Amino acid sequence: MNILKNSSVSFKNIGGAILLVVFFCFCLLLIVVNADNITRGFRARSARKAANELLIKKAAELGLTYDSVVSDPAGAVGQPALWCLRKVAEQEMLYHGKEGKPVYITNPHRMRQNPIMHETCIDTLVTIRKLTLFDYSGARGFRLEAEFVDFP
Repeated sequence: MNILKNSSVSFKNIGGAILLVVFFCFCLLLIVVNADNITRGFRARSARKAANELLIKKAAELGLTYDSVVSDPAGAVGQPALWCLRKVAEQEMLYHGKEGKPVYITNPHRMRQNPIMHETCIDTLVTIRKLTLFDYSGARGFRLEAEFVDFP
């Protein structure tokens, strides 16, 4: 009595199973060999978050708003702030997405690309750099500059 005669086991099925196991082992080998490259971004992001944790706590304690910085620029310069910013141009951001409250980022090259940043505001950790006041023929204006630190 031949058991293999009526069963679905054939050399074709066994060969396919062997190829599947070899492919799985090859993929596993690629993951193990490249594990350092795969986790490098995660480790860098975790290290940045740990380094910025004190700044985030200080920003939360200070609770700086756009209006408080404009009213007391001397006390705000050099201080961290956690603001919701919406990008409108390379360097120009809007505080809470409001048109009348621009914030100029001094180091926009450090900001990673975020496709929804033009559509909505994103929590951003910044350090207040300076507030420049302009007076031109009786019209007054100002420019609030901040340095980008990270997206918490």
